[in-house]
Amino acid sequence: MSYMHLLVIPVARVYNAVALEDGECIEEMQAHFQTFWSKPDSKEKIIAAIDGTTDRKTTSLEERRKHLEEVLAHCQEYASHRANDLRKMNGKYNDYMGFHPHPTTSVGHLHMHVLLMENKNFLTYSTRAHDNKTIPASVVLKVINEKRNTSDKNPDIQSC
Repeated sequence: MSYMHLLVIPVARVYNAVALEDGECIEEMQAHFQTFWSKPDSKEKIIAAIDGTTDRKTTSLEERRKHLEEVLAHCQEYASHRANDLRKMNGKYNDYMGFHPHPTTSVGHLHMHVLLMENKNFLTYSTRAHDNKTIPASVVLKVINEKRNTSDKNPDIQSC
């Protein structure tokens, strides 16, 4: 996890990255995110979604709000600093994109995790619990391309 943890989900129903016959779908998902990232309002949309999460949690139950006030104030301060860091990021997205392959999937369909990990400040409250099951998109593409170049075709693979 990181301050920004987004999912990119293809329109086509694909079970998992390892079920793809070629890397076209993954490349399309990466390109889609790059297009979103390059828009002037992309970072503000991300920040608004993150802020909306903490706002929803603070307005649900009054008792809970009293107990969480101090923690949420700290979280909001942290989020404000990370929002400023995010706003300063210019150019092409150049950080982490990856997948949880079968059997370690977190959701029963293909989705790509997009994280901010280069700047360690984005990882202050991050857990490493899922790192062992996450494979970078570049590695998945490499394996798909290697499989594609072999003469054995797997009947279980599909395209996006």
